[in-house]
Amino acid sequence: MDIFDHILSSREVMEKKKYLKENIKYLRNKNKLSYDKFATYVKISRFAIVNIEKGLTEDPSIVTIIAIAKAFDITVGDLLYKDLKGGE
Repeated sequence: MDIFDHILSSREVMEKKKYLKENIKYLRNKNKLSYDKFATYVKISRFAIVNIEKGLTEDPSIVTIIAIAKAFDITVGDLLYKDLKGGE
């Protein structure tokens, strides 16, 4: 197996991140947080959260993704690749 067998195309990466916007919305609603409260809790801008949830930001920064995962004590992998609301 070649090391390059593990490199994903940008399309494959986006497909694998398909749960990101749904999970962010789910976490915000589950914790009864407005956009403003969520932004304060996670320490990122309200604008960034709205854009991610609405799919306007296709590729949020890793810093943003890590901040959200840490704030809710979940892994980055779960935030990106797992259907969190389906796990209830």
